[in-house]
Amino acid sequence: MLYRLRKYGFSAKILEAGDGIGGTWYWNRYPGARCDIESMQYSYSFSEELQQEWKWSEIFSSQSEILRYLNYVVDKFDLRKDIQLGTRVDTVYFDEAHSRWEVQTNREDRLFANFCIMATGCLSTARVPQIKGLDIFNGQHYHTGRWPHMNICFNGRRVAVIGTGSSGIQSIPVIAEQADHVFVFQRTPNFSIPSRNGLLKAEYEQWWKSNYAEYRRQISEAPFGFILKDKKNISAMTVTPEERQHELERSWQNGGLDFLLSFNDLFINKESNDAAAEFVRTKIRETVKNPEVAEVLIPQNYPIGTKRLCVDTNYFQAFNRDNVTLVDLRNGPIDEITPNGIRIKEKVYEVDDIVFATGFDAMTGALLQIDIHGRSGKTLQDKWAEGPRTYLGLMMADFPNLFIITGPGSPSVLTNMLPSIEQHVDWIVECLNYLRMHHYDTIEPQVEAENAWVLHVNEIANATLFPLANSWYVGANIDGKPRVFMPYAGVSLPTRAIIKTTTGQMVNLISNDVSKFEELYKFIHHLWATPVEVLFVFGIIWNEIGIPTMFGYVVLLLQVPLQLCFSKKFGAYRKNTMRWTDERVKLTNEILVGGQIVKMYRWEEALETVIHNTRKKEFKSIRKANRIRAINMAIYFSSVSLVSLATFGGSWLMGQTLSSANIFTILSLFGVLRNQVAAGLPSAIEKFSDSLIPSKCINRFMNLWKQTHAKTFEEHSTDMSKRISGSIIMD
Repeated sequence: MLYRLRKYGFSAKILEAGDGIGGTWYWNRYPGARCDIESMQYSYSFSEELQQEWKWSEIFSSQSEILRYLNYVVDKFDLRKDIQLGTRVDTVYFDEAHSRWEVQTNREDRLFANFCIMATGCLSTARVPQIKGLDIFNGQHYHTGRWPHMNICFNGRRVAVIGTGSSGIQSIPVIAEQADHVFVFQRTPNFSIPSRNGLLKAEYEQWWKSNYAEYRRQISEAPFGFILKDKKNISAMTVTPEERQHELERSWQNGGLDFLLSFNDLFINKESNDAAAEFVRTKIRETVKNPEVAEVLIPQNYPIGTKRLCVDTNYFQAFNRDNVTLVDLRNGPIDEITPNGIRIKEKVYEVDDIVFATGFDAMTGALLQIDIHGRSGKTLQDKWAEGPRTYLGLMMADFPNLFIITGPGSPSVLTNMLPSIEQHVDWIVECLNYLRMHHYDTIEPQVEAENAWVLHVNEIANATLFPLANSWYVGANIDGKPRVFMPYAGVSLPTRAIIKTTTGQMVNLISNDVSKFEELYKFIHHLWATPVEVLFVFGIIWNEIGIPTMFGYVVLLLQVPLQLCFSKKFGAYRKNTMRWTDERVKLTNEILVGGQIVKMYRWEEALETVIHNTRKKEFKSIRKANRIRAINMAIYFSSVSLVSLATFGGSWLMGQTLSSANIFTILSLFGVLRNQVAAGLPSAIEKFSDSLIPSKCINRFMNLWKQTHAKTFEEHSTDMSKRISGSIIMD
């Protein structure tokens, strides 16, 4: 964000709560911490030089290597001077009188900025459960999301790990190699896939670097924002059980998150998902030697992938060790922490250290910790009291000039985060540049647009299996948090394409708009044939009667500019017609997709009125276009009479006497020309105008993926005196 803002000539300051660079990779230093996206894809794309010179050591990078990378980027582009570390934001207040934000920090700073960008992260507010007795525990306790910077050695110690989510799954095998004994306290078992991590081979790295631009393009189009090793674009239910088992085994051996895309319907088809989930359950049973322990570790009550799929190195194998004990909290929760351990019912597990791998207050926690006031003093806490509401996960009504990077309502946590972040960064900086170029002071979404987006996010989520899991995606891990599906699950197309095109519009493009080209091909030859025929007939009639031919041809040729004028008007009316047709189809599609929500809120009458009004506007444009057609038809039927009258009148004025043979020949030839000039040519012009509109619609749709990364505005620098100030908050 800071790099892009500088390139566009904006001044900015980052306020960072940590004492160092790195964000999530600064705080999450727990044993075994590493990325679940391959290193070559989990990196910045904004600098080709950076892409080529940085070398990753492993297929899946460790926390320490990613932290080194981030610090390298900061120093390479001299960004550190605009980053204020060790600063936590307390209050953000919008001053309506001056259209600016006031930011107050824990260091008693007061900063003023035209724009405020919240880069607080989706998983940055660590959640430590409130367990009785923690304050009297004699040992040390840690949270994986706030790990100490000093080296923690568990040699010879008894360690309790509470939680088996992503950080627990990564840390348990490493802690088990050090500790005297590890007690794993599990409430909810999680699916996990082996990473198959290893050293990054030089030829594989070179394969990426040789064509990074193309691979970045593929990443921008790929489901979930990363390139798969291999993908089967078929349903798991369309192949035989043997073929399905073979494909799942191949994906398992490849390792990583690719497993979720072994087939194209694992997120929408329960039967397909059950097959994949049962395959993983079988793998767990084969890996864990103790059958009773294996069954406790196996997830049973939610579809695979509807909670963030974990990627591990020897997690399930760790439970074959003699120094690892699994404690099933479903048989009874933790009652209290004693000075020397953890008590459940009558049993006390004596431990020296406690590791909380209990996750985060995801997506909203960091933002709600800040006291944010928008227009008329409206607080974010009030706005989000029943769940987060945003437009595109980027902005909110009543909070002008406030942007969120990968906020609720964006794909974010369902994807490779870096491409999602870069997409939002590009959108924000281009938006700011647009405001500057057009001298606008503020920007915010309309409430109607925000409501429509929230409705769309819910519709998409309800079309998947995600709502079947009590995950942190819906805030289920936080007591009292509204149960709302927070990320945007429509991640199989670039976000910009999804925003601009509904299924109904695509159907309209295929069934209605594309057919305009077929109609054009029937008439397009008239555009060149008519002038040729007019000249040819002119020569014949001139040979018959000479100069009087000019009188008729003047009337005939006057029809051409008339047709051009009518064509222009017809094109405008047809454009309006197609715009309202698209709008009607889009609305109808959204109503059908969100039928349950429409019924729940009793929106039938209101939406019927909306459709009726849209249809009225569509018919109004159709009627105007048909008036132009009617004029063309009148010209068609009257053209022979008018042209003949002018020709014969010219002959009479010049004293010529025409024979019946002359008259018959002239009338016959003008009759032939009538079809071309008054029917064929106008139809060709009409169909050509008709086809221009869908051509633009189809071209725009086909190029939506390009627009995702296209630079709408040219990057340039300005004098410091002309720079617009902004601030980025990173807590």
